[in-house]
Amino acid sequence: MAGGASQMIVAKLGGSLLTDVTTIREALGRIQLQPSIGIVVVSALKGQTRQLLRLAQSPSVSLANQYIHAWQRHFAQAQISIDTPLIRTAFAVIARAGQQYQALSARQQDTLLAQGELLTSWLVYQLCQQLNFPTYWHDIRKNLSTDNDYGNAKPLACQLALRPSGCMITQGYIGADADGHTTTLGFEGSDYCASLIAVAAQAKAVWIYKDVGALYSANPYWLPEAKAYCYVSYQQAIAMAQAGARVLHPQAVQPAQQAQIPIHIIALDHRQQTRISQQAHNSWFALISPMPERLIVLGDTTVLDLQGYQCVRHTHQQVELILPAAQLEVLARQWHQQLMEAQTCLSL
Repeated sequence: MAGGASQMIVAKLGGSLLTDVTTIREALGRIQLQPSIGIVVVSALKGQTRQLLRLAQSPSVSLANQYIHAWQRHFAQAQISIDTPLIRTAFAVIARAGQQYQALSARQQDTLLAQGELLTSWLVYQLCQQLNFPTYWHDIRKNLSTDNDYGNAKPLACQLALRPSGCMITQGYIGADADGHTTTLGFEGSDYCASLIAVAAQAKAVWIYKDVGALYSANPYWLPEAKAYCYVSYQQAIAMAQAGARVLHPQAVQPAQQAQIPIHIIALDHRQQTRISQQAHNSWFALISPMPERLIVLGDTTVLDLQGYQCVRHTHQQVELILPAAQLEVLARQWHQQLMEAQTCLSL
């Protein structure tokens, strides 16, 4: 790895960027241009964890066959052989799940859910070979040990021995307990896994590639006027994640913070990004709607008139309200404008 581990970057590819063979090739073309990236942590293809969860909760032979056939099409489109131990094992696990007469146990469910990450990372690795991108595939379960709280496992240790050359392609979200059984780190836990891997590898930074390549003052699909932050502090990012902002896993920041490794939420084209480090953003605020009829406002809320609203929580740095759905978006837009104006005045 050029530059040594201290200059190495861990990149995480989210499922929103991995929808099919074409989008994976596009993402890898971007990754290949970044020689500092030494590890790529891969999520399952978009939507696949939810599909496998559905199979785990309501086993069905036809549903299992649909999932297997979809993967056969992916590999066929990429001109990749499915006659490999990893793919045969994954298909067998999926087929057995479909043959069950009742919902899978928590341990069985974790084994099933892991197949999304394993198959996707193998597809990514094989496409890297076609692109002449020097990589090697690695099963992170050999290195990330957890307890046996299946479905929400707690990491116990993560130790890595990297090869001197080539970029490691591995999985997020999964680990193994002391008995070697597969575990998962909670839904959408790949960001968390990438952070743990970065600490183990003594990486220079973690780059989490997202379709929304920054942290915003609100969901830009919800409020187009939301502003992207160039930087926020670890604590500000944690507050946003815990409030329900889905750009970052709530636990992903903590390992990196302890090791003082910056995290970048970043777009594939690098035209937009947010750096998460010790440096706090003085004019930071965020509006988040984690569920219908619920609005959370983070930051200095003293400029807002909260009289007449049902507050679930009210502190200097956070307000949580219950609002009718029809009123929520109008109020959010109004308050966002007020907070923007207040922060602009403070910065003058």
